[in-house]
Amino acid sequence: MEALLSQTKPASTLPLSKRLKLATYTAHKRVDKAIMALSPFTSLDGYKRFLTVQYQFQSHTAPLYEQPDLCEQLGRLEQRCRFNSVMLDIKDLS
Repeated sequence: MEALLSQTKPASTLPLSKRLKLATYTAHKRVDKAIMALSPFTSLDGYKRFLTVQYQFQSHTAPLYEQPDLCEQLGRLEQRCRFNSVMLDIKDLS
C-alpha cells in the first residue's frame, strides 16, 4: 500500500481497482483495527462472533457481486464474493 500511496502518477490515470483502494484505505484501516482489537482469532467464541458480523455484512453486499454493470467494470467480481465462505464456516461450526 505504501508504494501505491507514494506513486507519482496522478490518481486519475490509475486503474479503477487502485483508485478504489486509495479512496477507501483510511476507512478499511480503521475497520481492520477495530476488528483486530476484539481478537476474533484467539478463541472459537471470538471467531463465532466474527462470523456473525461477517454474515450480516456479507449477506447485504453479496447481491452487488452479481450486478452485471459492476461485473463488467470490475473483472472477476463475482469470484471475490466471500458470502459462501462465511456460510461454510458457520455450517462447520454448527
